Amino acid sequence: MGYGLDISPSAIRSATERSGEPVVESAAPPVASLEGRVPFDRGVFDDDTDAEALLEAALPDLLEGEKREERQEREDSDRVRYATPEPLAADDVSSVGHRETIESVLAGHGFEPTPIGKGFAVVYDQLSDDNYTGIGICIERQRTSFSLAYYGVPSRSFSIARGSTWVVDRVATETDYSPSTVRETLETFELDPETTGELEGAIADAYDELVGELVDVLADHADDGTLQDGVAVPIAIGGDGVVDGLEYLVGGRIDAAGLPLSIRGVRLADEPAESAVRGAFAAARDDIDAGTSAWPAETNVESTESADGTDVSDADDGAEPDADKNGITDSSGESISFDDATVVNGSGSAGRNRANDALDSLLDQLSAHEERLEAIDEEADAIRTDLVALEDRAASSEQMAKLDDRLTTVADDLATVEEQTIENVTDALDALEVDLASLDADFAGLSETVADLEPLEDDLEELSDRVVDLANDAETFETELGALEETVAKHGDQFDEHDERLGDHDGRLEDHDGRLDNYDGRLEDHDGRLEDYDGRLDKHDGRLDDHDGRLDDHDGRIDDHDERFDDHDERFDDHDGRLDDHDERFDDHDGRLDDHDERFDDHDGRLDDHDERFDDHDGRLAEASDRIGDLSATIEDVPEQLKTIESDTKALESDVETLEDSVAEHGTRLERQDDTIEATTERVTALSGTVDETTARLEVVADETTSLESDVETLEGVLGDVDDRVAEFAERVDEQDGRIDDVDGKIADLTDDIEAISTAIESLGSLEADLEEVTETVVALESLESRFDELSEAVDDIEPLETDLEELSATVTDLESSLGDDLDEVTSRLESVAGNVEALEGDLDGFETQVSEFDDRFDAQDARIDGVSGRLSELSERAESIESSLANDVDELSARLETVVDETATVENDIEGVEGRFDEFDGRLGEHDDRLEDLAQQLVDLADETESIGSLEADLEALSAAVAALESENDGDGPTDAGSSSGSALVMPTLAGGGGAGVVSGGAVALAGDVTIGAGAVALGVVLVLVALVLYR
Repeated sequence: MGYGLDISPSAIRSATERSGEPVVESAAPPVASLEGRVPFDRGVFDDDTDAEALLEAALPDLLEGEKREERQEREDSDRVRYATPEPLAADDVSSVGHRETIESVLAGHGFEPTPIGKGFAVVYDQLSDDNYTGIGICIERQRTSFSLAYYGVPSRSFSIARGSTWVVDRVATETDYSPSTVRETLETFELDPETTGELEGAIADAYDELVGELVDVLADHADDGTLQDGVAVPIAIGGDGVVDGLEYLVGGRIDAAGLPLSIRGVRLADEPAESAVRGAFAAARDDIDAGTSAWPAETNVESTESADGTDVSDADDGAEPDADKNGITDSSGESISFDDATVVNGSGSAGRNRANDALDSLLDQLSAHEERLEAIDEEADAIRTDLVALEDRAASSEQMAKLDDRLTTVADDLATVEEQTIENVTDALDALEVDLASLDADFAGLSETVADLEPLEDDLEELSDRVVDLANDAETFETELGALEETVAKHGDQFDEHDERLGDHDGRLEDHDGRLDNYDGRLEDHDGRLEDYDGRLDKHDGRLDDHDGRLDDHDGRIDDHDERFDDHDERFDDHDGRLDDHDERFDDHDGRLDDHDERFDDHDGRLDDHDERFDDHDGRLAEASDRIGDLSATIEDVPEQLKTIESDTKALESDVETLEDSVAEHGTRLERQDDTIEATTERVTALSGTVDETTARLEVVADETTSLESDVETLEGVLGDVDDRVAEFAERVDEQDGRIDDVDGKIADLTDDIEAISTAIESLGSLEADLEEVTETVVALESLESRFDELSEAVDDIEPLETDLEELSATVTDLESSLGDDLDEVTSRLESVAGNVEALEGDLDGFETQVSEFDDRFDAQDARIDGVSGRLSELSERAESIESSLANDVDELSARLETVVDETATVENDIEGVEGRFDEFDGRLGEHDDRLEDLAQQLVDLADETESIGSLEADLEALSAAVAALESENDGDGPTDAGSSSGSALVMPTLAGGGGAGVVSGGAVALAGDVTIGAGAVALGVVLVLVALVLYR
């Protein structure tokens, strides 16, 4: 199994074959954990990091992770071609340590590693169809590699320490942009000669400098024999530092360098970053290391460090003096690069192996050159064979002598023919002189004819002037005809516009019809709703009548109850209950008033809805304004449309008449609706009176009604604003009338222009006669010109004069016939022009008549349309106002009916409550009657006990006498001591308190039912009170 490996600062990539297809995998480059940086310096591992440990961590996953023991168990060792940068051209830094690190890690995993230059890897990836002949360039972050190969053998390989990182740093320094910004731009950058912008221009300049340095290094080695001008080579470019458009820059710079090198196309590799690893894998797969290294062996020109640390210094002193400082020059003059190799006699087997590899590579290249020399020898042999065949085909000296004899005979024959030709020519000239003598006489006659023609030259000049004038007149006439045709075409376009506008009018009238039909439907709906309202009002009337009867019945019952209450006025206990009932009713009234407040809030919301509807009406008025503007624009263009409008106008008149009839019918229906609405209003008014009588006690409702009236006044103000806007629209319509008057003025100007055209057409009649004269003159002039030309030709050339005279006569005959035909054609064209002019005059007269008629009819149509639009607007406004007022009235009526219904229900509930209470009173009165009977019995019992009371009275009188005696004694004795006074003071409150308590308790006992005991207690209390009064006195 073969592998390709590419280890670079940007990534580590591997390639192998799976399922018959090459597969490329990549991993991030190894990073020194302590320093956090990529351990590369100019494309190779630096000396400050443990690169081997880092590779040990990264490579196994990319190379399918087999262990060394597993690979050793397989007898076939895996080949790995790892791509490494080409040797630096201007530096002696060795890359041996870089390769040894990679080979050590790969060998430890059982692989067979072999280095391959990255430039040559690009060649092996991209130029297989060119027999691996060409230039490979690999641009990476820190280094750019170059390799020129012929038939799979690297001839010149080197690299420069510049790459995409150098481009980023240089651009960042020159432009003050951050490196991250430059990298982001570089990811999408495309190299273009017309690149604009500071950053893009700096990137382009940096790449130009990088390619320029690459070409300069190549030019330094142009004379060492490695470049072959006779072989055209292609160029392939890969690497992760490639940008689009770079191929044009590379090709242009190499062509401009004047190198002994022929270029045959420049290409960018597919997936440029993977090109090197693909080439390394292809080399491993083809096993190109069949005893030959694909990497030019390196030779260190300074020193190498031995295994024990000692310095093996100074390069081989026995080197050839004329050898290249970076390589060895073989016998054929070709140079093989050994920039960084160890000396052959260096210590250790590694140095000897690399030296042997270098010698093997040199021998392989020498053998390749020998093969090329053998091929050149074979080509030389083929050339010699061709020369021999050419000598065989060459003529001998005897054949050349025979050819000379034949040429001499031909020369003699030519001389004889020349003598005979001269004699024939002489005879012909003599005959020609005789003919010329006879033509002299004819020429004399022609001279006389020419003299006769000279007086005609003046006439010819005059005719020429007239012809020019007539041509100018004809051009003017054609211009006027063209203008007339344009005017007619313009009128045709205007007629087409009229057709379209009339079609628009038809559509708008149809829209009006639809709207009127909608109004009919809505009015019919209103009729149905009004009839429904009538039925509902009838039902309400019945219910109100029923309520009146029930209220009358209730009044009678209440009167009866009042009488019964009058009979029991002394029963104050009932008053308390009735007051409680009144309190409850007041609470109920408060709740109902709260309900009224809520309903008024609802009315406010409905008024807000009305405001929104008025806003909607404003929008509709704005739409009407726009439509009026459109109609005005239409009216401006109407006078310019003069072709097919008559029939459309008739149809429009019929439609308008139909519309007027429909409007009249709708007006009649609206009048009927007005009557119905008035009757309904009267009924509503009557019903409102009844409802007002029922709800007269609700004064708060009257206050809310006052606020509603103020809102209605506000709405009336809004309607006034709408009227003002309608007035503004009327003013705008007046402005449109003014613009129509301006259009009428333009039509008058157009009429004047038509009259001027008619005058110009009349002048064409006089031009017709002049044109006939000009035609005759032109005929004569053309014949004279022809004859004059023929005479001139006869004077210039006398020899063919006779033939020319015959042709002249034939030409004159043809000219006469052709001129006759032309004259007939011109005459017919003039006649047709005259007919067309007359027809145009008639058409213009008809157009003028039609214009005036159309103006009158359009004015009438405008007036009728304005009238119809005004009536439609009025009808729409009336319908909307009626609908709005009717809706308001119906809403108000519904609200009032709901109020009546609620109040009626409340009254019914109150009456039912009163009836219940009357029933309760009846029961309580029965109880009172029973109690009165008991009281009467108790009174009888009291009468029986009166006697005992009489004895008590006697005792009381005796007691009174004793008291009086005591008083007299007190008065006679004078003041007593404090004890006696305090005693009397204590006796009087005691007696009064006991007497009061006896009266109260006796009354309570009597009321409780025990009249006898109660009456005794009361009598005793009264006696005690009297005793206390006596004592007090």
